[in-house]
Amino acid sequence: TAVVPCFGRPQRTMRIIAALQDQTINDFEVFLIGDHCEHFQTLLDSGFMMRLIEDERQKGNYFHAWNLYQNKGGFGYYIRNLMKMLANGKYLCFIDNDDWIKQYHFQHYLSEIENTDLDFVYYNTWNDALGLIRDTKPTMGLIGHSELCIRTEFFKSLPFNQSDRYGHDWEMIEYMLSITEKHKKSSNPDWTYKIMSTPMKRETLID
Repeated sequence: TAVVPCFGRPQRTMRIIAALQDQTINDFEVFLIGDHCEHFQTLLDSGFMMRLIEDERQKGNYFHAWNLYQNKGGFGYYIRNLMKMLANGKYLCFIDNDDWIKQYHFQHYLSEIENTDLDFVYYNTWNDALGLIRDTKPTMGLIGHSELCIRTEFFKSLPFNQSDRYGHDWEMIEYMLSITEKHKKSSNPDWTYKIMSTPMKRETLID
């Protein structure tokens, strides 16, 4: 299961949808959820999302799309919390609508957690703003939700994240580190997730 909180940046939302459609493996689930976003509502009203859902279903993939009635803000924390109730896949990863993934992103993220007893694995990412690979480490400032592949059963056992501020993902990861030793960094130095920008104020989220 992948969850993609969406707000603003409509062209980038279309870019990440295209990247999701282009994955090298099938039989996955995606939640595309607008945070009371007018651009996302347009995609729903136009029938685009219904066509996307139908096309992906033919490939064996399950896409879900809706727009929240109220903006929750908080860097998508509320939408990621929803996965504690809604995710059906065995593993869970997080994607921001303004970022980008390679064709084999899902394949890469699954490669070292499938057929193991690990609760989560973390991976390197490309930081486009800095122009370098982030050598991900389990410490504040050097890891975020986009670097994680988490066993869904484990994720659902975590408490709901109540923080709506930048850094809420580290609070979740720090808690995860405190309750399980079943985690590791991927031995593959490759990156498949590109962080395109640093967080910005809501009123500046335009393409």
